[in-house]
Amino acid sequence: MSGAILKKMAAEAGLEENFIVDSAGTEALIEAPPDDTTTAVCENHGINIASHRSQQVTDTMIRDATVVLCMAETHRRIIRGIFPQWETKILLLKEFGQPQLPSNQSVDDPTGRAKRKYEKCFKELESEITRIFPILQTMSD
Repeated sequence: MSGAILKKMAAEAGLEENFIVDSAGTEALIEAPPDDTTTAVCENHGINIASHRSQQVTDTMIRDATVVLCMAETHRRIIRGIFPQWETKILLLKEFGQPQLPSNQSVDDPTGRAKRKYEKCFKELESEITRIFPILQTMSD
């Protein structure tokens, strides 16, 4: 959801050419489509993710990225463990651009839970991405 939200914000700001947004997981099934609930929640917010397919994070992705934003501490720990040479650019979404670390640094993964949890996750991601979007804009200039 986070990558789709950021792509939508960039497009709405006329900046889609300024951003390369990719999404990958630490335990993702290769080429799996999004689950029905994720697709429905995104559709409810005007985002079509039907063509999205999951992929594993790779060295090339991390190397080429300006910043890698993880949703959860467990993801960050795994990615930093695999790619320690890129540790400084592998951050949590909720810590990025914050002068102080928030008390709850991870976004709660709704996988397999009720649709309302997916909605809550979407809103949390949208809020965080709205917060960091101006920072990302300055990085893309």
